[in-house]
Amino acid sequence: MTIRTLVILTEKSLQSSLIEQQLASITQLNIQTCSAEQLNRLSSSFMIDLVLLDYHYLVELTGSDSLPDFDLLGVHILVHNIPEGELNELFIRWRSLRGMLYLSASVEHLTESVTYIMNGGLWLPRRCLEQMVHFYRDPGVFNNFRYDQLTNRERQILDLLSHGKTNQEIANQLFLAESTVKTHVYKLYKKLDVHRRHDAIRLVKYTHASSGL
Repeated sequence: MTIRTLVILTEKSLQSSLIEQQLASITQLNIQTCSAEQLNRLSSSFMIDLVLLDYHYLVELTGSDSLPDFDLLGVHILVHNIPEGELNELFIRWRSLRGMLYLSASVEHLTESVTYIMNGGLWLPRRCLEQMVHFYRDPGVFNNFRYDQLTNRERQILDLLSHGKTNQEIANQLFLAESTVKTHVYKLYKKLDVHRRHDAIRLVKYTHASSGL
């Protein structure tokens, strides 16, 4: 029987140890715990079948612009500990997304969902699946809608980002504190459902092209 590898993407903690203990009941499963910066090295050593990503760690990585490109790495993702009502559009463009678990899910659901995904299934809420269908049917309309949700200030900052400006350079040009710019960047990332600067720039260029702007 093939041994499969699951990576718990987080900093070492009591919670990660408890998750390891819970998932240890799954047979033929090699469990590794690592931080985001260690993931690239680990992926070159193991064939990773699934990455378990805590929602709060995801928010932290997004805010620091250090979230790994899971699609590029070719690993499957299960996001867990998602607060109720926080689905929005954060995950639906990830081709690597295979599962989502809300904060209220029981520990038994964690084991069940990991096993189900490892066997080739999807563990996704109906609303998420519906949004995925809408996005892949007409991504241009979906992207235009998301761009329209940005405030004027967010669009201004996004335009400067697309011209290669750093957060500090944007702050200087707009007479803002760098921390204020970082807050705007985080909010526009969330509205656009992206996690890195180049993804935001690529999406906005696509939106402008499809709108004839």
